[in-house]
Amino acid sequence: MTIKAVVFDVDDTLYSRSQPFCKACRDVLAPHFELDWVKLYERRCFYGDEVFEASQRGTITMNEMYIYRLGKALAEFGQAVPDREILCFEDRYAYHQSRISLDPGMEEILDELYRRGLTLGVVTNGPSDRQRVKIHALGLEKWIPESNWCISGDVGIMKPYPEIFEIEARRLSLSGEQCLYIGDNFEGDVAAPASVGWHSVWYNPRRLPFPERYAGTCPAEGFPEFVAYSAEELFEGILRLLNQS
Repeated sequence: MTIKAVVFDVDDTLYSRSQPFCKACRDVLAPHFELDWVKLYERRCFYGDEVFEASQRGTITMNEMYIYRLGKALAEFGQAVPDREILCFEDRYAYHQSRISLDPGMEEILDELYRRGLTLGVVTNGPSDRQRVKIHALGLEKWIPESNWCISGDVGIMKPYPEIFEIEARRLSLSGEQCLYIGDNFEGDVAAPASVGWHSVWYNPRRLPFPERYAGTCPAEGFPEFVAYSAEELFEGILRLLNQS
C-alpha cells in the first residue's frame, strides 16, 4: 500500500456544521421558541438527506429543499414557522458558514501532511458557491490547490455515487489505491470510495453505530482502514497508515 494523496470531506469533518447552524437558530428562531438546537440540526440533516439528491439534479429547487428539511424537522418538535422565515434562516446560516473555522486538531493534521509532501484534496457535496465559501472560510487554499477541489455542484455527481472519487483520482493523476479519503458519513465517505479502490477512514466523533447493512462485515471487507473518534485518533491513525505504506 502506497498512499500518495489524502483527500478530505468538508462538512462535519474539517468543521462541525452544528456550530453555524446553532448560531443561525439563535438569530432567527430563538425569538419565537427555544429548542435543543443540536437535536434540531440532526433531524434537519435526516430530512435533508431525503431530498438532497433531488435538489442537486434540479428536480426540486434549493429553496424547496431548505423549506422541506427544516419544516419537517421543526414539525417533530411541534413547531412551525412561515416559509419566508425558513429562507431567512438559510440566509443567516450561510452568513455564519462564511465565518467557520477548522475544528481543533485539523490544522495540525493538514500541516503535517503538507510537510510530508502528500497531495491533498477535497471531495464534497453541495452547491458550488456554498462549498467554495466554506473552503475559503476554512483557509484550505493554504494546503489544497483549487485544482484538487471536487465539488458535486461543479461535476454533476454527488456522494455516495463512487464516480465522484474516480473524477478526483484523475485530477490527482493517481490510482484509487494511492488515495486515502477521510469523512464522517459511512455510506458516502467510507463505502463509496472503497468501492472504487480507495482507502477510507471513518471520522466518527459523534460515535454513530455502523450502518445496519454493514454491521458485522466491516472492517472484515477491507474498509474502513480504521475508525477515529477524535482528531487526535485521526492524526495518529493517518501517521500509522503512512508509515506502513
